[in-house]
Amino acid sequence: MRNPSFSSASALIALIFALAGASDSIFAQAKVKIGKFNVDTVESPQFTLKGSKKSFKPERGWLEAEVIFQVSSAKPPKDGYLPDALEIEVFLVIKGGDNKKKLVKHSGTYPNVAVGKNQAVAVYLPPREFARITGKARPSKGDLAGYAINIKYAGKSVAADMKKMTKAQAGAAPEMELLPKNQTPFRDLYYDNYLNDSSS
Repeated sequence: MRNPSFSSASALIALIFALAGASDSIFAQAKVKIGKFNVDTVESPQFTLKGSKKSFKPERGWLEAEVIFQVSSAKPPKDGYLPDALEIEVFLVIKGGDNKKKLVKHSGTYPNVAVGKNQAVAVYLPPREFARITGKARPSKGDLAGYAINIKYAGKSVAADMKKMTKAQAGAAPEMELLPKNQTPFRDLYYDNYLNDSSS
């Protein structure tokens, strides 16, 4: 005669593996395609405040990197969203003022990824850090020497793009960390168009 508790435990374990397999199978039929990668310099946004005015001038010259991608699937999830978050890594190589190339990086967790729609993620290098690396008061997007993008799901790379950059450079210790959009003054601009980094 079979032990009831053992049978119940076995059934529970089987159910857990079945659910995990179902989650994986949903994504196994999906593909991630990296689309446009835009890099530009943007000035700090200005806001109108009532009361006393500040005399100092705002910092300028943020470096903005925007990744646009799309997840497609022959069998989309019922609610239209991936069951788990994507991990997105952005690597930028900046031309340093000392003629050495400097690596800056962002790694974030992005939930609520819709299937079948364009998704956008933006990351930023603040003005002071940008100027510190380049040694210039007015850095430009021409200071970018190369980039790499890596998108992971469940710890596995599912899409990548690289230009003028080596794997060795991507694996080096970053000089500085890029900020996700929701940690910058740009967080409320075009809010509905961008995914938010939940790990920040």
